[in-house]
Amino acid sequence: MVSEQRLPATFRSLYRLFLRTSSASVLHHPVARVNLRQRWRPIFEQGARMTREVNQQPNTESADWLRSRLASLQEWNDRMDGTLRLLYSSCKSRGLPHQLTRNLSYFVTSQRQLIIRELQKAQAWQPHNTYPSTPLPYTKKALAAMEKQDAQHRFRCNTDLAINEVLRLAEGYGKLSLGDNVAQIRKRKTRV
Repeated sequence: MVSEQRLPATFRSLYRLFLRTSSASVLHHPVARVNLRQRWRPIFEQGARMTREVNQQPNTESADWLRSRLASLQEWNDRMDGTLRLLYSSCKSRGLPHQLTRNLSYFVTSQRQLIIRELQKAQAWQPHNTYPSTPLPYTKKALAAMEKQDAQHRFRCNTDLAINEVLRLAEGYGKLSLGDNVAQIRKRKTRV
């Protein structure tokens, strides 16, 4: 089992500053705050991984490897500086930066709702349809419904790809990070 080394104080301080700034950028709205944290968490995990690699670098690694890791870590730090500037300006004014962070939060919510809707639509097991072993042929109505469902799924995938591409272009142009578009579903805690 690999022991987790503590991250440097500067990294932890950057993460705490990000948490405070992202919360202020959406006016401390609880759902939006959680959405933004979820959106940027994989980016910070990637930065933590790179920081640990550099700090735990064995002596057998080459100087080129270390130089490339330090360069990528410096680029990550520069992007986080840009992200913090965006979030800070978002909490100071209600202009374009604030609308951007609000819409990123809405995007996470809509992605999560899509996943939940698809899980709820998942076909339940119907014991009377398991026998006979040969399935019944699909009707025209069922085939049309399946076709429509496939078209909707393709449309959602294409729109996600288009939004991802626009976000990556904005990240490259602005030298900042806008987070990941991966929505996660957490199980609710049941009260006893």
